[in-house]
Amino acid sequence: MRFVLYTLLVIACISVSCAGKKEQGYEAFDLSQAPDAYRFQVQILVAKFMSRHLNGYTDPDLRSILAESTSDNQSPHAAFQRITELADEKTYNLTKYLAKANPDLFGECTSNIEIQQKLEELYTTETGYCLERLHDQLEVDSIIHNIFINNDLNLIIELKTSDKKQVVKDRLSGTRSDVLVMRNVCMLSEVMDHFLFVESFSTVRDSLTGMNKSLFSYLKLPPLMYLENQLNPYQVWAGTADVRDTAYINSALNATRYNSPNYMEHAWEKALDMPGDYFKLYFLYPFYPERNIISSDIADVSAVESSYDPTVWEVKLTMTDQGALKWFIQTSSNVDRFLAILVDGSIVCAPRVMTPIPQGICVISNNFSKEQAQNLANRIQYGTLPYSLEIVQEGNVH
Repeated sequence: MRFVLYTLLVIACISVSCAGKKEQGYEAFDLSQAPDAYRFQVQILVAKFMSRHLNGYTDPDLRSILAESTSDNQSPHAAFQRITELADEKTYNLTKYLAKANPDLFGECTSNIEIQQKLEELYTTETGYCLERLHDQLEVDSIIHNIFINNDLNLIIELKTSDKKQVVKDRLSGTRSDVLVMRNVCMLSEVMDHFLFVESFSTVRDSLTGMNKSLFSYLKLPPLMYLENQLNPYQVWAGTADVRDTAYINSALNATRYNSPNYMEHAWEKALDMPGDYFKLYFLYPFYPERNIISSDIADVSAVESSYDPTVWEVKLTMTDQGALKWFIQTSSNVDRFLAILVDGSIVCAPRVMTPIPQGICVISNNFSKEQAQNLANRIQYGTLPYSLEIVQEGNVH
């Protein structure tokens, strides 16, 4: 499946299935069998959530209700209940004023209780998005964890051991200005000579201790698996690997005897077109520093309806003036090559440049549903998480 930009082509897929997935989370270990387990209880602050969806609406009575209902350490579920209670006490019509603030979300609500239900539904969806992103990142970090949403709409993260708790805190801290970068993608034909040693991974790996066993080790195959048609000029990933093998492959690629050229980097993209937790490996090289595109060069990323088909959604990227100049230089010098968009070190998509882009505006298209387009837009615009998550409580479980 391919993303099509009017000026770019992005290779990716949307659907995914995963063993161990719960209705609202993932379970990787038995908490009762983990004496050093560590737990975080975190949440999107309701005040930040409401601020984002009120689009700057400033009705004083509504501000007063929100201020009274979003006290510290209160669960999101309790906060939304309190918003409704205060509105009823003050005979304040939430449906009328929230519909003014955001008619797309609240325009069809006819009572305060429907507003509460809509807020909880939307909050759960956005917390679920954070859950998926955190799960992906902790898998790449090789952190064994359980993660789920509880009845109070808090996000619960349980680590099998406490030694990686600082890594989790770093993930929870939210967006950073440098979270997004772009890189040139090495074509597979350009990296084959440097990485033919991949066939030796299995024997090297079997000599190590403490490594997670994956399907590859049981089949006596290398953990990095080449795809078919590897010399296809439009295939730009070198192979795929089980998530449990990515840390090992990273260490092998960084080993002295396997050194790649100094300019070359590598990064992973989740293989959403494969069952299970598999990732695609790419080899990259950076832009010249003065042409490097980062988060601050992107003015806006949004999900929009296709101008060709109203049932299809797309992702529109708009650069700042400085970003547009860099974008024009990069696309002009890389026609018919691929550029990778990385968020927090992981590849989100790898578009192929079809033509120079002088205006700093491009559209990613792949027959997206509205939800799929919004998810991709969120990842590009906000980084790993659309919100910074507040730690309400943390500590050892036992």
